[in-house]
Amino acid sequence: MLEEIKRGMVKPVTETSAYLEKRNPAKRQARFYTLRGVPTLFGDWTLVREWGRIGSPGRLTVDWFDTLEEAERAFDRIKRRKIGRGYRGRSFVRGQRD
Repeated sequence: MLEEIKRGMVKPVTETSAYLEKRNPAKRQARFYTLRGVPTLFGDWTLVREWGRIGSPGRLTVDWFDTLEEAERAFDRIKRRKIGRGYRGRSFVRGQRD
């Protein structure tokens, strides 16, 4: 597959992802929230969300979208909502869409 990418026959698809944390020692809060936009084999997109207490297994949900644009809108909406509720990003990565 790497050779096909180098020759331009296949374009690599990178994920859109975010990792957020909310820590408040006074309230004993240590939470995480991850978002990942992942392409499917059939041309759809999924938004994989995981959340929970840091250090513990989280809950997981998958939302399906017909297009990358729909998935990105949902990604941005959820990310803004979480930041508004006190979550802070440790790192954000926005993938290439070529």
